[in-house]
Amino acid sequence: MPSLTGGMPEVSDAEYKALVQSAYEGRVLIGVDRIFARRLYTDVATSAIETATGEAV
Repeated sequence: MPSLTGGMPEVSDAEYKALVQSAYEGRVLIGVDRIFARRLYTDVATSAIETATGEAV
């Protein structure tokens, strides 16, 4: 099956949960493209981010 993540391999639910847990424990950093990050912070309302993620920005 082709990847839906822009060429990156798909991950299983267990792998995703392990990644999320590692992030919450501070054991992993997740980087994003500079242009994407800029667009996120300039084009998306912080209230929309909080609603989508449950985390205040």
